[in-house]
Amino acid sequence: MPYTTKPRRPPRPMVVCAAVALALLFVALAFRWWDRSVEDRLGRWAVGEIARRTDSTYHLALGDISFLPLAGSISFDSAIVSTDSVRNRRRKSLLPSLEWRARECRVSGLDVVRLVFRRSFVARKLGCNRVVAGITLAARPEDEGQPTPDSAGPAGLLAEPARSLGLSLFEVTDVSFPALSLTLKRPGKRGGASIILEHARFEAKDLVFEPRANPRERRPLSAGRARVTATGLVLRSDTLTEIAIAGAEADLTDSTLRLAGARHEPSIPEDQWVRRVLVRRDRIRFELDSLRVRGVAWRAFVATGDIEARALELEGARLDVLTDKRIPRGRPSRHQSPQQLAAGAGPAFRLDSVLVSGATIVYREREPGSKRPGRVSFDTVRGRVLDLRSPPRGKHLRIEARARVMNEGLLTVEASVPLDAPDFRYQLSGRLGRMSAASFNRFLAENESFDFGDGSVDGIDFRQTVSDGRALTTITPRYRDVSVRPTSDGGGVLGSVKRAVKKFVANAFVVHDRNPDEDGNHLRTARIVRRYDPAKTWLQFLWFGLRDGLMEALKK
Repeated sequence: MPYTTKPRRPPRPMVVCAAVALALLFVALAFRWWDRSVEDRLGRWAVGEIARRTDSTYHLALGDISFLPLAGSISFDSAIVSTDSVRNRRRKSLLPSLEWRARECRVSGLDVVRLVFRRSFVARKLGCNRVVAGITLAARPEDEGQPTPDSAGPAGLLAEPARSLGLSLFEVTDVSFPALSLTLKRPGKRGGASIILEHARFEAKDLVFEPRANPRERRPLSAGRARVTATGLVLRSDTLTEIAIAGAEADLTDSTLRLAGARHEPSIPEDQWVRRVLVRRDRIRFELDSLRVRGVAWRAFVATGDIEARALELEGARLDVLTDKRIPRGRPSRHQSPQQLAAGAGPAFRLDSVLVSGATIVYREREPGSKRPGRVSFDTVRGRVLDLRSPPRGKHLRIEARARVMNEGLLTVEASVPLDAPDFRYQLSGRLGRMSAASFNRFLAENESFDFGDGSVDGIDFRQTVSDGRALTTITPRYRDVSVRPTSDGGGVLGSVKRAVKKFVANAFVVHDRNPDEDGNHLRTARIVRRYDPAKTWLQFLWFGLRDGLMEALKK
C-alpha cells in the first residue's frame, strides 16, 4: 500500500477567535499603556509649562485626565490654578494674582498632530460645566509708590496663558462656558476697585487667537460670534461705592453692550451718614433703567485697554446728590480741570455721542443748623454729549441739554469745552423759562436766611465764558413782583443769631421787585468775574458764577 499523509485539519474557529482576541487584548493593553503614559506626560507637561514660563508664579493642579488621541478628545475632572504671591513679588513685572477653578472640562475634535509638532491648539469644541475665577491686578504705581509701570492690562490677562504654554495659535470652532463666575480686583486707595460677575454664560463660534501676531498687521483675536450674558453684576470703585446691575449682555462680534436695572446705593444709610463719615464727601445715589452702547471697540479694549464706542444711550437715569455740611471738610484737595483730566495718563477713552432721556437730577444740601436738606431738582432731563475724548483730538466737547427746574421752568443749556486747550476754559449759555419764584424756596428756606415771597420769573438768560481760569458770567433775569422774606426764627443763642441775620437781611438785602421796570425800560444785566479755585470742582465753579450773578441782578 502506498504511503499517504493525512491532510491537515484547518484550525478550529474557537482557536482562531481566541488568538485574535488575545492579539487585540495585547494591542489594547499596549495602546492603553501608551495612552496612560501620554495622559501622564501631558499632565506633567502642562503643569511644568505653567510653572516654567511664569517662574513658578502660577501652579496648575489637574484632576483625572482622559486622552483619546484617535478621537482627538481630552477631558479632565478639574483644573485649579493658584498663585505663589512670594515668587510674584520677586518678579520684575508683576503678574495678576490668579485663583482659577474649572470642573468637568472637555476638548473634542483636537488636532493632536498640530498640537505636538506646531504648537497650535486647533479643536472643534471646548467647554467646562463650571468655571470660577478670581483675578487681582497689580496695584497702580501711584497707589504703591512704585516707579515701575503696571503691565497687567486686559491684553496681558488674555495673552499670558497662551504664551505661557508656548502656543502660536488658539482656534476653537465652538466654545461654551454655561456657568461662569468672575471676580476682578484692583487694589488701591479707599479699598480699591472690583468687578464681581456672579452668574454668567460665555459662548463663542469660530474663535481664533494668535498671541504672537502683530496688532498693526492683523487682528490677534477674531470670532464669528462671541457673547457674554450675566446676572448679578456688581461694580465697586471703593468701600462706599457699589453699583449693582440686574442684567448685562456683551456681544463681542456685534460690538454692543447692554445693561439693565443698574443701581448704586451707598453702604451707609442716610440717617447714619453724618455719624459714620469722618471727612465730608457727597452721598451719591444712582439708578438706571437701561444702558445701551453701540460700536464698542472690543478688540482695542482687549489689545490695549482703551475704551472706544460710537454711541451710548441712557434711559431712566435718576441721580441724587447730598452735600452734608455737618461733616467737617478735612484737608482741602486740588481738583483737576476737564483739560487736565483729558490730558492725564491712562488708557485712551472715546465716546462719539452720549444720549440721555427721561433722567432726573436732585441736588440736596444740608447746613449744620438745618432740620433737613434744601432741595433743587432737574426733571425730565434730555440731552446729548458729543466728542468726549481722552486724549483730545482737536474737536471740542459739546453738551446740549434741557430739563424742567423744580418740575416747572424749562431750562436749556449749551456748552463747548476745548479739552486740548493749555488752560481751563469753556463756554456756556442757556435760558430758564417761566416759573414761580417761590419754587426755589424748597432749597433757600433750608440753607439761606431768606426765601422768595410772591412773584414769577419770566425768563433768565445767562452766558459764561472761561479763559485761563478766569470766568466772565453775564446774567439777564426777567421777573415781576418778586419779594424777599427773611427766615430762620428760633430761641436760645442760635435763635438770637438767626434773628440778627433776619434783621440784617430785612435792612440790607433789598431787591428790585421787577426787571425791567414798570415802563419796560432799564433792563438790568449783571456781570461777575471770578478766578478758578482748584479747591472747588469745576461744576461748583460754574454754579458759583451763576449764583453770584443772579444775586447781583436782584439787589438794589
